[in-house]
Amino acid sequence: MTIDYKQNLRYTWWEENTDGGLYYPDVSWEILENQGLNHSDMEKALDTLKDVSYGRTSWDKFNLMWVKLIAKKHTSEESGSNFWIERANADKITEKRIDEAKTLDDLVKILGYADYDKLKAEDGYEKFYKPKNISIGELYRSDSSGTTGAPKTVYHGPLPLTFSALDEVTGIINTVPQSELNGKKLLCLGPTGAYQEEHRIITDILNMDYFDLSFNTRGLKNKSPEEINKIIGPVIKRTIDELIKGDVGIMTGTPQVLYGIPKELIEKVTMIKMSGVEINANEIHRLEREYGAKGTKFMPMYGHFAGKSSIGIVNNESIEYFPPYPFTIYKFGNSVGYGQRDRAELIVAQPELLLIHPEDYGKKVKSNEMFNEVDGIADPSR
Repeated sequence: MTIDYKQNLRYTWWEENTDGGLYYPDVSWEILENQGLNHSDMEKALDTLKDVSYGRTSWDKFNLMWVKLIAKKHTSEESGSNFWIERANADKITEKRIDEAKTLDDLVKILGYADYDKLKAEDGYEKFYKPKNISIGELYRSDSSGTTGAPKTVYHGPLPLTFSALDEVTGIINTVPQSELNGKKLLCLGPTGAYQEEHRIITDILNMDYFDLSFNTRGLKNKSPEEINKIIGPVIKRTIDELIKGDVGIMTGTPQVLYGIPKELIEKVTMIKMSGVEINANEIHRLEREYGAKGTKFMPMYGHFAGKSSIGIVNNESIEYFPPYPFTIYKFGNSVGYGQRDRAELIVAQPELLLIHPEDYGKKVKSNEMFNEVDGIADPSR
């Protein structure tokens, strides 16, 4: 089966899936109606998204409309978040100024960057970035492991996690036939919270059985090997127990985890989704040589504690990652051409969270047939 990201959107919200084999979650846009979004703007944005899904207009047009919609929510005195309300008051950011932005570059200049330092406190998200009319009890937590400094925490809602799941499913079923995954287990070895919920949605779509193998990753990179082993050791044991039982379709993990598990168990897994700062094309090729002789596939992932997962496609000696538009956008400056390397700005545009911040360096890459018009980032580095 061949499917693209736009088709996944159509099958989720507007069109019955006639390809068979996949189950798309019943996600309703009605969940947005009580989150303080301008109703007229929301209807226009969703009509434009429908046009995007049918190839009648571009992602660029919709992304700008969507980020404007989210920006107006977060700067609203009634339903916004404290950080962006204060920013709007200080910099005279009005709905009129937001509406007048012609490009995402213009909009970023109007809004300015978020302050990550405020997310280092345990209650930083709730104090500064959570909108007034959204309950934190309805959201899913996401922590950074401390790779780039002090750990930080945000929360995500179900809609961006669904888009992220659709992004991953696009890559998965273009690599492995869905029939090889149907009814099998998905071992979700990774962070608690948002990451687990995203993979639970993936199992629903692919008709798989979800296994929560989660652990607390907040500040994990700053802990001693002994402390890390206390946290991850029991999870690895449970993972091995499930691998011994067999019938594993997908497993998530890092190279360090993989190399600690008997090879004969890994070779029985249909697909392994790999993440971690050390992932590059050479590492994927190495894993394929060592573990792929019996057909195991390896798919790289590029994650961010604030933005959601981007699926990776190995292209010779590079890995090209494509984010789940419009909730996670990696934006390069207008002067950066395709194939050129520069620092990207991350835009996280969700009803529950608005962040704009310079992030990793990488190459700007054109979309492929799976992610038509979704610009990607290749070989990111911090």
